[in-house]
Amino acid sequence: MDFYYFGIHRENGSYSSGTGDEYRHSFGTRQFGEWDHFDYDAEEVLQTGTFGNETILAWTASIDGGYTFEIPWNPRLGLKADVASGDNKPNDGHQGTFDAMYFKSGYFNDASLLRPENLIDLHPNLSFSPTSKFSVDGGGDVFWRYTRNDAVYATPGFIALQAQSSASSYVGTALDVNLTWNIQRHLTWQASYVYFISGSYIQGLGGGSVNYVSTTLTFLF
Repeated sequence: MDFYYFGIHRENGSYSSGTGDEYRHSFGTRQFGEWDHFDYDAEEVLQTGTFGNETILAWTASIDGGYTFEIPWNPRLGLKADVASGDNKPNDGHQGTFDAMYFKSGYFNDASLLRPENLIDLHPNLSFSPTSKFSVDGGGDVFWRYTRNDAVYATPGFIALQAQSSASSYVGTALDVNLTWNIQRHLTWQASYVYFISGSYIQGLGGGSVNYVSTTLTFLF
C-alpha cells in the first residue's frame, strides 16, 4: 500500500467553469498485489484547495484487476474501471472537477484522446502470450461524462469538448489492440491500433470517429 501527497499552484487554472488562481492539494492512496491467479491495482485520490473564489472538492477512484489462466498462452482476463469527478454546478462556490496531475498520457490507450477528468469508463480486456517474447492485449473501453454540466478534457489539460447539459452523457467507445515483441534483451517492437467510436455528444459538436495507428522500436541500453 502506498500513500502520497501532491500540491500545486497555478496562476491560471482553467476548467469548464472558468479560469482562476488555483491552489490544489491531492491526498492519494494505492493498493496493489497478487493472490493465487488474481492481481489487482486500485487507487483513490481526494483533492481540496481553492480555485479563484471557489473551494475545491474533487476525487477519483480506479481499479485494474484480472485473472490469469494456467493454460497455453497464459491468457489474462481483466477489467479496468475509473471514475473522475466533474463540476456538477458551475459558479456555485465549489469546484468539483478532478485534476489528473502527472498522469501517463496513454492512460486509457495509446491514442491518448481523453484526460481522466469528469469521466467514467469501463474497460474489459484480454491479454495472452503466444510465445515467451511475443504478447497481445486488447479490449473495449466505454466512456461517459461524470456530469453533463462539465466538459471533456484533452490529454494536455485544455477543454476538448464544451459542456452540453442537454446532450447524452455517453462520450464514445474505444476498441484497442496492442502487440509487443521482445526481439532481444535490448530491442523491443510495439504496435497499437485504436478505433474510437464517437457518440452523439461528440457528433453534435462536429466531431467524428477516430482511427489511430502507431508503431515504435525501442533500444534499451
